[in-house]
Amino acid sequence: MLVHDTGDPEVIVAEFGYDGRVTASGRAFRVANIQVLRVRDGLIAETRDYHDHPGFARALRDG
Repeated sequence: MLVHDTGDPEVIVAEFGYDGRVTASGRAFRVANIQVLRVRDGLIAETRDYHDHPGFARALRDG
Protein backbone atom coordinates (compact mmCIF):
# COMPACT_ATOMS: atom_id res chain seq x y z
CA MET A 1 0.00 0.00 0.00
CA LEU A 2 1.16 3.50 -0.81
CA VAL A 3 -0.23 6.44 1.23
CA HIS A 4 -0.06 9.99 -0.12
CA ASP A 5 0.04 13.18 1.96
CA THR A 6 -2.62 15.59 0.72
CA GLY A 7 -1.71 18.69 2.73
CA ASP A 8 -5.06 18.38 4.55
CA PRO A 9 -4.48 16.77 7.98
CA GLU A 10 -7.89 15.04 7.79
CA VAL A 11 -7.46 13.55 4.29
CA ILE A 12 -5.28 10.73 3.05
CA VAL A 13 -5.12 8.95 -0.29
CA ALA A 14 -4.14 5.29 -0.33
CA GLU A 15 -3.23 3.18 -3.37
CA PHE A 16 -3.45 -0.59 -3.15
CA GLY A 17 -4.44 -3.66 -5.10
CA TYR A 18 -7.34 -6.03 -4.62
CA ASP A 19 -6.11 -9.60 -4.83
CA GLY A 20 -8.69 -12.14 -5.87
CA ARG A 21 -9.30 -15.45 -7.54
CA VAL A 22 -11.86 -16.20 -10.25
CA THR A 23 -13.88 -19.07 -8.81
CA ALA A 24 -14.72 -20.60 -12.21
CA SER A 25 -11.09 -20.96 -13.31
CA GLY A 26 -9.07 -20.57 -10.12
CA ARG A 27 -6.99 -17.87 -11.84
CA ALA A 28 -5.58 -15.22 -9.49
CA PHE A 29 -5.75 -11.52 -10.31
CA ARG A 30 -4.85 -8.14 -8.88
CA VAL A 31 -6.82 -4.95 -9.61
CA ALA A 32 -5.73 -1.40 -8.72
CA ASN A 33 -7.74 0.67 -6.26
CA ILE A 34 -7.46 4.14 -4.77
CA GLN A 35 -9.22 5.17 -1.58
CA VAL A 36 -9.68 8.73 -0.33
CA LEU A 37 -10.37 8.91 3.41
CA ARG A 38 -11.31 11.74 5.75
CA VAL A 39 -10.44 10.97 9.37
CA ARG A 40 -11.77 12.95 12.35
CA ASP A 41 -11.13 12.16 16.00
CA GLY A 42 -9.49 8.87 15.00
CA LEU A 43 -12.54 7.65 13.08
CA ILE A 44 -13.20 7.43 9.35
CA ALA A 45 -15.75 10.18 8.68
CA GLU A 46 -15.90 9.77 4.89
CA THR A 47 -14.47 7.42 2.29
CA ARG A 48 -14.49 7.18 -1.49
CA ASP A 49 -13.17 4.21 -3.44
CA TYR A 50 -12.00 4.29 -7.05
CA HIS A 51 -11.53 0.91 -8.71
CA ASP A 52 -10.07 -0.20 -12.01
CA HIS A 53 -13.45 -1.37 -13.38
CA PRO A 54 -12.01 -2.46 -16.76
CA GLY A 55 -9.44 -4.49 -14.80
CA PHE A 56 -12.22 -6.26 -12.89
CA ALA A 57 -14.05 -6.92 -16.16
CA ARG A 58 -10.88 -8.37 -17.75
CA ALA A 59 -10.26 -10.59 -14.73
CA LEU A 60 -13.76 -12.02 -14.95
CA ARG A 61 -13.81 -12.28 -18.75
CA ASP A 62 -10.37 -13.85 -19.02
CA GLY A 63 -10.84 -16.02 -15.96
